[in-house]
Amino acid sequence: MAHTIDHQVLERFLDENGIVDTFPSKLSKKQYVIYYLASKFDKGDVLDEIDVNNIIREWISFGDYVAVRRFLVDYKFLIRDKDGKEYTVADYEINWNRKNDIKKV
Repeated sequence: MAHTIDHQVLERFLDENGIVDTFPSKLSKKQYVIYYLASKFDKGDVLDEIDVNNIIREWISFGDYVAVRRFLVDYKFLIRDKDGKEYTVADYEINWNRKNDIKKV
């Protein structure tokens, strides 16, 4: 599944170091942040919950890593095992659309 992101919209929620400093309330904008954070995981990796939380916390400054983890699972970027102890990073594609750099999926 391919997800297309308008980088100009995403940048509104990032600080100068690329850390997400705001988790948008509007779902359409929240998706950009979720896609961005999904890109911080290596596809195919199998991680425990502590590792998942640590990766998320490394890339957010607003603190609600649990909500982010839930969104990553809901959007199927992370596949949680039936016991809820391990997460597999799904195979996905994100197209980063920038001004004058629009790609069709």
